[in-house]
Amino acid sequence: MSILRRFLPKVLLVGLLLSVAIFPLVEREAGTAVDPLTPGERAFVAAHGPIRYAPDPLFPPFEFLDSSGVARGITPDLLTVMGRKLGVEFRTVAYPTWSDVLEAVKQGNVDLLGTLTRTPEREGFLLFSRPYLSVPYVLFVRQNGGDPKTIEDMAPRRLGVVKNYGINTWLSAEHPNIRPMAVEDTATGLTMVATGQLDALLETLPVGAYIVREKSLTNIRIVPRPVYTLPQHFGVRKGEPLLLSIVQKGLDSLTGAERSEAFVRWTGQDFSRPPPMISPLLRNALLVLVATAVLFGVWIVALRRNVRRATQSLRESEEKFRTIADFTHDWEYWIGPDRSIRYASPSCGQITGYPAEAFAGDPGLLFRIVDPEDRPRFDEHIRDYLDGAKRGDAIGGIEFRIVRSDGEVRWIGHVCRPVFGADGIFQGRRGSNRDVTDRKRAEEALRSSSDTLQALVRSSPLAIVTFDKDGNIGMWNPAAERMFGWRAEEVMGRPHPIVPEDKRDEFRELRESAIGGRTFTDKELRRIRKDGSHIDISISTAPLRDAAGSITSVMSIITDVTERKRTEEEKRNLERQIQQTQKLESLGVLAGGIAHDFNNILMAVLGHAELALEEISPMSPARGSLTGITTAARRAADLCRQMLAYAGKASFALERVGLRDLVEEMAHLLKTAISKKAILNLNLERGLPSIEADPSQIRQVVMNLIINASEAIGDRSGVITVSVGATRCDEEYLRKTELRESLAPGLYVHLEVTDTGGGMDAETRSRIFEPFFSTKFTGRGLGLAAVMGIVRAHKGALKVYSEPGKGTTFKILFPALEDAVEGVRTNDSSPRSDWRGQGTILLVDDEESLIALGSRMLEHLGFTVLTASDGLQAVELYRKRGKEIDLVLMDLTMPHMDGAEAFGELRRLNPEVRVVLASGYSHEDVAARFAGKGLDGVLQKPYTLLKLRDALAGVLPKRRNGEGVTTSR
Repeated sequence: MSILRRFLPKVLLVGLLLSVAIFPLVEREAGTAVDPLTPGERAFVAAHGPIRYAPDPLFPPFEFLDSSGVARGITPDLLTVMGRKLGVEFRTVAYPTWSDVLEAVKQGNVDLLGTLTRTPEREGFLLFSRPYLSVPYVLFVRQNGGDPKTIEDMAPRRLGVVKNYGINTWLSAEHPNIRPMAVEDTATGLTMVATGQLDALLETLPVGAYIVREKSLTNIRIVPRPVYTLPQHFGVRKGEPLLLSIVQKGLDSLTGAERSEAFVRWTGQDFSRPPPMISPLLRNALLVLVATAVLFGVWIVALRRNVRRATQSLRESEEKFRTIADFTHDWEYWIGPDRSIRYASPSCGQITGYPAEAFAGDPGLLFRIVDPEDRPRFDEHIRDYLDGAKRGDAIGGIEFRIVRSDGEVRWIGHVCRPVFGADGIFQGRRGSNRDVTDRKRAEEALRSSSDTLQALVRSSPLAIVTFDKDGNIGMWNPAAERMFGWRAEEVMGRPHPIVPEDKRDEFRELRESAIGGRTFTDKELRRIRKDGSHIDISISTAPLRDAAGSITSVMSIITDVTERKRTEEEKRNLERQIQQTQKLESLGVLAGGIAHDFNNILMAVLGHAELALEEISPMSPARGSLTGITTAARRAADLCRQMLAYAGKASFALERVGLRDLVEEMAHLLKTAISKKAILNLNLERGLPSIEADPSQIRQVVMNLIINASEAIGDRSGVITVSVGATRCDEEYLRKTELRESLAPGLYVHLEVTDTGGGMDAETRSRIFEPFFSTKFTGRGLGLAAVMGIVRAHKGALKVYSEPGKGTTFKILFPALEDAVEGVRTNDSSPRSDWRGQGTILLVDDEESLIALGSRMLEHLGFTVLTASDGLQAVELYRKRGKEIDLVLMDLTMPHMDGAEAFGELRRLNPEVRVVLASGYSHEDVAARFAGKGLDGVLQKPYTLLKLRDALAGVLPKRRNGEGVTTSR
């Protein structure tokens, strides 16, 4: 035993020295190797130039194109090493899809492909290297998307495969009953699985696991059992055997360490191929070490007896430790100062997918399973909390990601503390690892949700505000700042500033209802801005609850509806105005029609009465009755003229009028027209411009308004104020008047009549311009309806201001004359009471009574009369007897063919025909309609014998005979 103790250390030292001496020699021999390429291969490289390599743009971690189009992954890393060793440049050529890459090879635009499956179809245009790795194909499914055990389970389901991948050839040959769906790339296929568009995707484990991690497809899982394992090759264009030989030599030149480094860098583990066989020199060295170990074992047997007692005590302590560590859900391990794993709890299998034995047998596994992105942080942690640690060091903690054996990425919460022996020597650190993936995902989801919510709140065009139970502001987004004017820092934690003083009780009730859980949607309220202006808002609320479900605050989403409500109010006002205008226009048409027809009746009454007065004796007792009839008929005619005025079709004699002078002239008359208890005030400005108007019509307007004001005051004492002034009106002001027929903005002379009577409500105001409407008793006239018609005919405007109990103001606006205007033409001819005519007149009217009356009146004046009942008969009669007809007296409104059409036909028969039109409408309207068309005159119904004589006397003398001599017949 003493001999062993004496020589065994020396033997071990000699073995170690031999190993140290042998290994550098082996490496030196490898380093001084000759050019690996033959002269022919080297000549090919020189002639060909860079070898064009096209990666699959979407096949990570083996090969892919990053965002700037640079090739990344295992294959590009291996080509970099191969190129350096061979002295060959491999140049990347990028294409958008794998299908484009294959087509480019067939076209001769690409020399080399990496990491691809050999298929009969590809052998038609590629040469393949020997396999340099084998990869397992697995099924990627959703977490809740069923549980397929084998590939056969996918026959009735939607299985996705990447278009033009080699696995498709194997699948169609081995499983023809499966009808896969082709997808453009792996990322698309996994996304379709995650969203339920596919039931599973068949893909290599490294590629699928890499993309699942990169895209955070947390609802994807891997079916553990591999479907098939396919060897992977490099491929070159067919017909280039020298190029294949070069590539193969490059693959053969890769050492195990170089391969392992590339695979571990991108996947965290080396699955490329089994470790190479050891060299003979190394084997001999190992034999020496084994022999030494045998001797060392003998020594151990001798020592075991001395250590047994100490070991028993340690085992008992370890049993206590294992009782706790082996049955915890956390993954516990003890790592020594040399980074060896001295203990790993069984729970590591559930967390990492690797059994505890794997960590004990492969210490580097602990570091390789760390996600490549987190490995620098993890290495720094290991250096800080493992290497050179001292007693009393603080507990260290870190969170990082690992890649499980099935490719799934999980988050680990790691805590470690130093371990010291009884002698104070550092023994390593004990680590405790907990799977915190669910917590991290929840935190990330919460953070993402919070970021999204904050972005929505900040960018929302709607004001978003929260307030607590006391009404204090908790959130005030930028839209609220723009809407109300207060900045967030001015209102946070303070009571709601937008509530007006008179709305505090309303707000308190709404707040209590909202805190109680009641929600409001599109509730419209009136609030206030910082500048004191009011704003109309539409508010929707929802309660905000804490984790216990209790309501802590209320969120309000607020829309500014001020403009909308203003627009709606304007629209309602406009609709009311349009309805009022349409109603008044309809009534105007009705009044005009009634006046026209009534004129025909009045003409018959008035005409017969006048003829009777002409024919009976001045001493006849009936003469008084006939005079009464004519007086009543004239009053009825006056009513017709008022109706025509309301319809805007009255006959006016326009002239330059001073409105102030006109009202002053009427002052005495106005005072006698009002109630004895009413006081009349005149407020008449001087220096006003003139207006163009019919004075008699304006007097009627003033009188009607004064009488209306007096009746509004009634038997009470009151004041009536008549004001005349000038107002400059814009389009907005004119648009709010009762009459809006395209009035131009500018200067208007106004007449304003104000009373202190009882006023009117909205419903009454809407009807005051209706004919025969009155608030006192049954209607007895046109009143304000006639006023409106007169104002309309004068191209003016009318406004009414009235409220119950506050009196009424009528304001009439007439366009001011700023420049001189021509005088209105007047007819200076005086009636000829003794005038008698001769010749033949064609009388045309559809009323038999008017035909009879007109015939008698014309015969009384000395004419021969021909009659027709409509325009068609008149034209036909004129065609037959036109030479003997001196004048046609024709009604304007008739059936079949009216006066206008008949006049045109008569003019075609004889351009010099003389025609006088009779109409119940105004002289000016008819004359303007036929201006320049050769009409000889207009006779307004109802006309008297005197007016008829005057009209004919003014027309018939104008006739000339064939020799050009004027005659009077």
